[in-house]
Order: sequence, then structure tokens, then C-alpha cells
Amino acid sequence: RALLQKALQESVVRNFGEVGAGNLFTGMTVKYYNPIASVFIARVSREWHTMFWSAITFIRQLKESEVVCRVLSVSNLSRSCSRAALFHVRDRVALVRKQLKLHEHAQKEKLDKEAAALEMSLCELEH
Repeated sequence: RALLQKALQESVVRNFGEVGAGNLFTGMTVKYYNPIASVFIARVSREWHTMFWSAITFIRQLKESEVVCRVLSVSNLSRSCSRAALFHVRDRVALVRKQLKLHEHAQKEKLDKEAAALEMSLCELEH
């Protein structure tokens, strides 16, 4: 979480200045973060959600990994955002399972581990 919040803060400061960062981060909290599933859920005040949305799309790197951030859902209810995250993780599990069928034995172990980790993330999101 700390890595994600630092990247968000740097993006906001770079694109919207210190005042923008102050305004956004007074009401922002990361409610859920799972790096395995590549999903996070954040609560942001309504008046700053467009700044938050813009800031996350400018993030291109976490640690040393290239990333592309996109918004899956914007909602008043965290339940709706959790549902969108759940659907996203289910789609990723299906994709990994499909890749498992297509790849040679050497990569199957790696993909099996990824599928298992994603399925654990699914269980976490469902509860």
C-alpha cells in the first residue's frame, strides 16, 4: 500500500501541485490493495475524484515494473467497486486458465501459481 500511495502522491504533486495533493489526500484512503490481482479500491471525496482519476492514469511505474492504471468503476458504494474488482479478477483467472492450456510444460507451473494466487484474491474479494 505504501508504494502505491507514494506513486499516487508523486503523480498528484507532479500534475496538480502541492495544493492539489493536499486537497486530494485529506479525504483519500486505500480500502483494498492486492498486488497479485493488480487491483486496488480507493475512497476519494466526490469533488476530487476526477483529479484522482487523472493522477492514476499518469502512473507508469511501480518499483521497477511498468504498469498501466485504469479505472474499473466509480461509485458511491464500495460494494459496487468491489463487484467490479471481482469481475476483473475473474476475467484474469479465466485468461490465465486459457493460457495454461496453450503453453508448454515449463510455463505451466508459473501460470498455475498465478492462477492459484488470483483465486485466493477472488475469495478475499468475495468476502
